[in-house]
Amino acid sequence: MEENARDVAIEKAEVFMDCIDKINNSIDLMGIHFENLFDKLQRMQEKTGFIGEGVKETSAVVSKIKANASKSKILALNASIEAARSGEAGKGFTVVAKEMGEMATASGTSANEINSALSSIFGNLDEITVSITDANELAEKQTVSIKEIEEYLQAA
Repeated sequence: MEENARDVAIEKAEVFMDCIDKINNSIDLMGIHFENLFDKLQRMQEKTGFIGEGVKETSAVVSKIKANASKSKILALNASIEAARSGEAGKGFTVVAKEMGEMATASGTSANEINSALSSIFGNLDEITVSITDANELAEKQTVSIKEIEEYLQAA
């Protein structure tokens, strides 16, 4: 009877060790997956930084367009004044000045719309960056926890 109990205990110990090996293998895979996730999140964070820089550069270009539109409007107004001073000879130029003014206004409006869209993109990008940073920290914590579990299992 004692030998039978010993055999059962040995069999249960073997099953237990097999389970520990399987758990250890699964944890190893989880560790690899979390490290991969951590790497991908870091690359995503880097790319969002590049996108943010692109948005800032584009915003600077839009500011230049707005400034040019404003200058064009003033130029169109001055052209209208000069055309009016020229009397009958300036009538054709009045039409050109009016069209220039309308184009300047349209350019300014478009620049404002682009700026608004860029602001929205930049806001969303900030939210994504915060989420990526949070996910990165969680992935790092999970990786540390998995390594601790692996150490405990190897010590057993």
